[in-house]
Amino acid sequence: MTQHASNLAALFEQTASLHPDREAIFLSGGAVRYADLARKARWLARTLHQVAGDGARIAIFADRSLGSYVSVLATLYAGGTYVPVSPVYPAARNAAILAASGAAALVYQRSSAAALQALLAELPAGVTPLELDSLEDAPEEDDARPGWLPPALAAAQAGTPPAKPAYILFTSGSTGRPKGVPISHASVLHYLTVLGEQFDFQATDRHTQNFELTFDLSVFDLFVPWRHGGAFCVPSALDAATPYQYLKRHGITVWFSVPSAVQILQRNRLLKPGSFPTLRISLFCGEALTWDAAHAWAQAAPQSVIANLYGPTELTISCFTYRLPSPLPAAPTGRPIVPIGQVHAGHVHLVLQEDGTPAGPGQEGELCIAGPQQFPGYLDDPAKSEAAHVLKAGADGAWRVYYRTGDLVSEDETGIVHYLGRLDHQVKVNGYRVELEEIERAIRRLPGSPNAVVRYTRNPVSTDQQRKLVAFLTGEPRDDREVLRELARTLPHYMLPDVIVWAGETFPLNGNGKVDVNSLLATVA
Repeated sequence: MTQHASNLAALFEQTASLHPDREAIFLSGGAVRYADLARKARWLARTLHQVAGDGARIAIFADRSLGSYVSVLATLYAGGTYVPVSPVYPAARNAAILAASGAAALVYQRSSAAALQALLAELPAGVTPLELDSLEDAPEEDDARPGWLPPALAAAQAGTPPAKPAYILFTSGSTGRPKGVPISHASVLHYLTVLGEQFDFQATDRHTQNFELTFDLSVFDLFVPWRHGGAFCVPSALDAATPYQYLKRHGITVWFSVPSAVQILQRNRLLKPGSFPTLRISLFCGEALTWDAAHAWAQAAPQSVIANLYGPTELTISCFTYRLPSPLPAAPTGRPIVPIGQVHAGHVHLVLQEDGTPAGPGQEGELCIAGPQQFPGYLDDPAKSEAAHVLKAGADGAWRVYYRTGDLVSEDETGIVHYLGRLDHQVKVNGYRVELEEIERAIRRLPGSPNAVVRYTRNPVSTDQQRKLVAFLTGEPRDDREVLRELARTLPHYMLPDVIVWAGETFPLNGNGKVDVNSLLATVA
């Protein structure tokens, strides 16, 4: 389906006009049609516009509920920028995100009021809390508010491109403060166009919705099906434990998750040959995909195309694709990780060695990318924005500003890029981007100011070979549970250490007078 929308609200409106009676969302309480979802979004958009004005940033207390999905669309219809905050984040972290984003309002549902009490007590000045009435109160006919055209639709009719970002997501920051990443409508629309050309998404498809709205991969979950007239199916808590029943009950045809989901299913003996016969497209992103995991999935979903997607939040969901051949070959010797493939159309990339010169085929270097999915810079942080970019001439001789991913890669002689690891202390934990320094800073703020070293490594107290966050602390040992409770006041759940090791009064030093991390790791090997 050809799309000419200039913003995401206009894109959804087009789809709703083409497929008004098709289901857009499946929830535990039933299905929601495109026409009804568009009506509810336009109705709420008027309220948001009245409360916050033009182009406002709207924070959404974002669980995976109808109210959250309507709030995302309503914010976009109102010409605003949505800023999701998580119900499972500590109140202090959510308050910091609200303050940093400059949100004008915080939208939440009546059912979330209890979980919000701590956040409401810390609400920054200038943020208006807005409790959603039941969405069933939305009028049955759009003419209940005659004469009002949502700003995003008016701008699309006038051919005016949106001046504000579509959304701002906050990722882990090495300074201890989350970094705001604004992403434009144009970047998301380009992404959706490229993915639509790479994969045969249909209006009959039913997609998973595996990602929290604070995770950039959720933008795929929502807007890929909404671009093509398909539907996404929101899993219940039970569905997470029984994916076979979830896929069977909804007739899921498109799967999208982090690769660690495969390992979890394997560990729980839930990934068996032929388990997922309805799948026709299986996509993985957010972490390195191993060939072992790909082979296990191919056996479970024998009718499915499998692809590995790669990309940081700053480059809009994903910007590299590697479509695995069928049948799958054996893992190449010395390469246990599936390649990330080739860069999206319209983009260029460089692999730069440590001295800033381009790497040749097979040589290692930092992956740098430029193109229409590139973000403009971190929110209100020009120093970090400058450090994250480099001005270089490409193979065509043109000078461009490239985003430095911090990922170590090599490119083979066929032009396929292979992910090798990180160049810094940033890691992916179940797909979430984590700066280990942020965890270390939080530990140092604990009573007694213990020094800390945190690494993402094999679990030292388990034989399952899963990587875990291991925190080494100095000082008088305390109850680990008490330490974790205190850290949970400021860190989200996925940044809490899995293992705490008390290393004595001081850390061992190497010959250069620096902390001997290898010696620490050897104590738990």
